[in-house]
Amino acid sequence: MRADFEHLVVISFNYGIDSLEPLHQLGDRLSYLMDQCGDGYYDGHELDMDDTHGSIFIYGKNAEYIYKKIEPVLFNVEWMDGATISLQFGRVSDQVKSIEFVLEKI
Repeated sequence: MRADFEHLVVISFNYGIDSLEPLHQLGDRLSYLMDQCGDGYYDGHELDMDDTHGSIFIYGKNAEYIYKKIEPVLFNVEWMDGATISLQFGRVSDQVKSIEFVLEKI
């Protein structure tokens, strides 16, 4: 992790798809967005062994800014509806402020 990328966005989602391709495609899009803005990086994902639940990790300079950049992409992914978004404002090892909310498509 780069020293200046101390904020973290964690997206926890229900998956349940037999193929990993949709998850990898989303990861590619998020990685591309972070590369383009230069203010963060996609650190990957983890997925339960039964493919039912997963999390995505993105580090950057400003968690709120990162979320605003990726939100349109998340809204276009059907299985992201109901995902829990956690924005952590500072180093994960420190006592940091964070907010958590649910991504709900209206």
